[in-house]
Amino acid sequence: GSQVSFVVERLPQNSAVVPQKANELLSLLAEQESRIVIVNLIHQREDARAKKSSRHKRLQLRRIAETSE
Repeated sequence: GSQVSFVVERLPQNSAVVPQKANELLSLLAEQESRIVIVNLIHQREDARAKKSSRHKRLQLRRIAETSE
């Protein structure tokens, strides 16, 4: 957040470009942040799935062992 205001402050105040540029920067940062969040969510989901699948495999093996006895 602090970087954004820093960048906006450095742009020339009197030009009409400022709002546009600032908006572009903000939208870019927002995009990047949302992308990071999405990636994190995907990783969390994959981790959960991996844990589930390994637990599932263990249960299956146990069932197979029980039936074969």
